[in-house]
Amino acid sequence: MSFRKTFFHDSELDRLESSLTELPPRCPPSGISILIVGAGPAGLFAALECWRKGHDVRVIERSSEPTTAGDHFSIAPQIARHINTRWPGLAQQNEAIADDPWLSIHRITGEVIKGPGPLSWKDEDDIGDYDPLLPTRFYRHHRAKFLRMLMVAVRGAGINITYGQRVVDYHEDAARQVAGVRLVDESGGGSVGATTMEADLVIAADGVGTKSHGAVNGHDIRAESSGYSLYRTCFPVERLAPYPELAHYMRPLDNGHSHVHVWAGLGVMGHATQGESWGAQVPVENVLQFVETMPDGGLPDLLKDLIRATPDDGIVDWKLMLRDPQPRVASESGRVVQVGDSAHTFLPSSGDGANQAMEDAISLASCLHVGGKSNIGWAVKIHNKLRFERVACAQIVGFLRFKQTMHPPDDKPSSLVSGPTSPSPSLTATTTTKPPIDLRSRLGRWQWAHDPEQYAYDQYGAVLRHLQMGTAFRNTNIPRGYEYRPWTFREVMDLVAQGKFLELGGDWS
Repeated sequence: MSFRKTFFHDSELDRLESSLTELPPRCPPSGISILIVGAGPAGLFAALECWRKGHDVRVIERSSEPTTAGDHFSIAPQIARHINTRWPGLAQQNEAIADDPWLSIHRITGEVIKGPGPLSWKDEDDIGDYDPLLPTRFYRHHRAKFLRMLMVAVRGAGINITYGQRVVDYHEDAARQVAGVRLVDESGGGSVGATTMEADLVIAADGVGTKSHGAVNGHDIRAESSGYSLYRTCFPVERLAPYPELAHYMRPLDNGHSHVHVWAGLGVMGHATQGESWGAQVPVENVLQFVETMPDGGLPDLLKDLIRATPDDGIVDWKLMLRDPQPRVASESGRVVQVGDSAHTFLPSSGDGANQAMEDAISLASCLHVGGKSNIGWAVKIHNKLRFERVACAQIVGFLRFKQTMHPPDDKPSSLVSGPTSPSPSLTATTTTKPPIDLRSRLGRWQWAHDPEQYAYDQYGAVLRHLQMGTAFRNTNIPRGYEYRPWTFREVMDLVAQGKFLELGGDWS
């Protein structure tokens, strides 16, 4: 098993399906047919949420069989609460497969800055205070296991997934009130001539390289390189056996919690790069040669041994791609809509990409539930309005966190963004000689206290009046006191490169 591929098969899904004890009550049939393109976390969670709301769902996936690429991500409190309260069977599985690690932060020289200690969504000064919106544990997921959990639930709900379907084009027909995709069937190992599939609504959940931009924006919107790249890997702990010191170091803590180590220094969180390949495999020897060129004398021998323990085909040079916030993620008639990475890119350092994808799914399914079959277009446009500003706020926080983790940390990490609690008239910056940093990947309360389902129900009517009659509407799912102003990643990168610290305004804590 490596970062690149982890396969699981029908026999394993059959075994796991028997452990899914309960599906939630389903809303009455809405009559809405939905075609979802992409069987990753965004697509499968959208399928489940749409099924729960009574919509008729089917999924197509380009891969020839179930496959997961990636390593780990964290489920934020708002998603954990949603699963716990709406999906009792999934909640049991989520508790069983999620890790609850403790964290240590080191300087690249080996000096421990902080930890080990539990990961928390709270400020350190507030950790002892009870908050009913926060879970009592952390949910850190191996992507393969999380996707497998969703796939079991999808099968249990009777939702069909067809593999080997490569979508080459999206379209909508306003007169017929349908949308569709043109696809090539590659399930047999070859390519069968293009065919068309249609539904009342098509959800593009096929990632950064989606072909849906033509239908949504009238032209392709390519993700651009950030100029940085990460070496990423994931492999079984048994490979550490030839390195006893490393195996001892990576063992679980005596209290039973796994132990996450962050080693921080210049160039450790990412390295400058050129080229357009998103995820090329890199030989272990090439990575070892690269770390010798790093500042501060390179990596300690312990971390070099960790690289040596990696399978030779298991390291991916993961290019960090960016796409500016897109105000529009739905086609003109609202029959094609993007979710997850198709709609918005997140850097791994954001700690929020998977959560925002699942919020997309919850919001969209709920808006369709309110609007019904006769108002699909309006429901999708309302969803778009509810989501855009919130996602853009999450994107800029993730980007700033990455830029700030490129600097050696201080002993007491400070906040990511600052500014007055009154609305900021524009994207402004001030000069600072010490960039703030937060390596704890903690989200703000405005992120984890949100309920995307209730928000959709509460705001649907107000947004409909705003869109149809021009009445005033202001989102409240963003930092309190913040007023959104358009920005681009290039603009933010240039300001940070000048040593300036953004003042966004509002309360981002």
